[in-house]
Amino acid sequence: FHVFTDSFGPEDQQRFDALAKQYATQIVVYLIDCERLKSLPSTKNWTYATYFRFIIADYFSDKTDRVLYLDADIACKGSIQELIDLNFAKNEIAAVVAEGELEWWTKRSVSLATPGLVSGYFNAGFILINIPLWAAENISKKAIEMLKDPEVVQR
Repeated sequence: FHVFTDSFGPEDQQRFDALAKQYATQIVVYLIDCERLKSLPSTKNWTYATYFRFIIADYFSDKTDRVLYLDADIACKGSIQELIDLNFAKNEIAAVVAEGELEWWTKRSVSLATPGLVSGYFNAGFILINIPLWAAENISKKAIEMLKDPEVVQR
């Protein structure tokens, strides 16, 4: 397990060490200096912690082919083997899609000037990232550039 955080003290380390021992696994913690991230645009829906997804995808770009990103409030019950075995085909990510009414998605896509939203939204707290395609498509840079656009931030 790899944990990216901006706050991690000795008590946290003790808890993680105990978890790693209990489940016979390894937990690697990355302490992120968020001062630079805090200077990036944020909205009511996008805090500086949102940018962790981009740091993580970029960090693993030369280390593995896929990363399962989970927000801290997500618990896995059972095996994740299906995710490990998933064939990405031509998709950059696999994610949980939030269902909604077509009318709502249409209004949202118009307000954000993003026609693709008509098809729906995905839960950014659970993303299986195809690292090579993410890097090839420059997703992190594109997302950050989009969030620097004042018009997008105001929506």
